[in-house]
Amino acid sequence: MKIFPIKVEKAIQSDYKFIEWKIHNVCNHNCSFCGTQHKDGSQRWFSLEKYKEYTDKLVEACGDVPFWIQITGGEPTLYPDLIPLLAYIKSKGAMISMISNGSRTIRWWKELQESKLMDYLFLTYHSEQTNDYHHIAEVANLFHNDPTEVICLITHVYNTLDTAFEAQDYLIKNTGATITVKAMMGDQDIYSKYTTEEITKLKSENWIPGLGKDTKVKSLIDPKYKINHNLKITYSNNLSFNSEPQQLMKQQQNKFLGWDCNIGSFTMRIDHDVIYRGVCEQGEKRSIYDNISFIDNYIPCKIEQCFCGTDMIATKILPKNKYPRA
Repeated sequence: MKIFPIKVEKAIQSDYKFIEWKIHNVCNHNCSFCGTQHKDGSQRWFSLEKYKEYTDKLVEACGDVPFWIQITGGEPTLYPDLIPLLAYIKSKGAMISMISNGSRTIRWWKELQESKLMDYLFLTYHSEQTNDYHHIAEVANLFHNDPTEVICLITHVYNTLDTAFEAQDYLIKNTGATITVKAMMGDQDIYSKYTTEEITKLKSENWIPGLGKDTKVKSLIDPKYKINHNLKITYSNNLSFNSEPQQLMKQQQNKFLGWDCNIGSFTMRIDHDVIYRGVCEQGEKRSIYDNISFIDNYIPCKIEQCFCGTDMIATKILPKNKYPRA
């Protein structure tokens, strides 16, 4: 009997909304794997007052349900009024996370740390752009005595894999953050160039706690509202196992073309001023100037790979008419 996956869902269902908000696309890095739409500066930032108006719309859309707002870019920290914006978002009851390349000065990061606004901080170390992973460690350690979850994501291209592994080893030894070498998605087939040993290490290096984790101040967020990307994969024989998006991506088990997906039921992606169900941009798009709401229905997946951890946790069901033949 042929056994195959028929459903992918969150391992632990959580009752919160999650909004990823790309506030602009100005960036001080030029990563080869990053599309121009994320770094060419064509989407300039709005005024603080305009962002506050949008925040009010998002709060209304979430209603009484706890919610996260995750700030991305471009490089979001380049926005001059970012800290006042985060303060306004926090005043509305949001839990806040941010994805940053961590390149701003320690002086700037100290100002953010002293604001006590961050709940989760994702620091993406780009080995293609800089060798200074010591700076990432210094930024991470600014939050060591705060209840801010710090996750260091390490990217790589073919000729920077050694630097990526060096960065990982250093961050594990010198921080209390959680560190992972990312699965690199997109058109570049860099994995075909790696040795068997390199591929094996890449697949195993997921969410490793830094040696300072035991002394790192823990998050105060109720566990049921924490960002949790653990997945439950159910097979046609009704057996299941748990995994997480990075592992599935590295195993190339993130292909759901033709599956039914409820993306948008608890997630929302704002691309400057356009609203999508998720980062994958599947389904209809809307304007942030209109009424904002989450959409609770399934749509068929039309892309080859699911490449975002947040999109991966949307429930995906393989229709029976698409079951592989025995």
